[in-house]
Amino acid sequence: GETSLSLINKQITGVIPSSIGRLSALKYVYLKNNQLTGSIPVELCCLTSLEFLDLKNNQLTGCIPREIGKMSSLKQLDLYNNKLTGTIPAEIGQLSGLDYLYVRMRYCSVTNITVDRHLSNNSLSGSIPTEIGQLKALKYLHLDNNQLSGNIPEGLLDLKSLKQA
Repeated sequence: GETSLSLINKQITGVIPSSIGRLSALKYVYLKNNQLTGSIPVELCCLTSLEFLDLKNNQLTGCIPREIGKMSSLKQLDLYNNKLTGTIPAEIGQLSGLDYLYVRMRYCSVTNITVDRHLSNNSLSGSIPTEIGQLKALKYLHLDNNQLSGNIPEGLLDLKSLKQA
């Protein structure tokens, strides 16, 4: 079956349908550079075979679902430049294979983030979760342009794989 969903620069509007959670063979989801709105559906987190999730440059709102910790195969997570709010869930620390995380949120609180997760340019608030120090594979961590506060978790400084933060 098909393992990739790639709809990049298609001016797609509307929400990500919850039925996406039934596409259990998906390994790659690229929905960047569209006009998607609404929240990240919890059902998306049922895709335990998913390795790459790129939702950057959309208009997604709401919080990052705590269920994201179930996405055990995830290697790259890019949520850059959306309108996400709330905290970065500690469950993200369960993604042991994650090597790229970009979350850039305007008001963002992060706990437990490791490998390359793009969370920049959102509205996350709070502190960086200490669990992020568990992401032993993390190479790239981008949390810029958020409203994070508190201390940098000690475990983050011990990540030998980290190349860019």
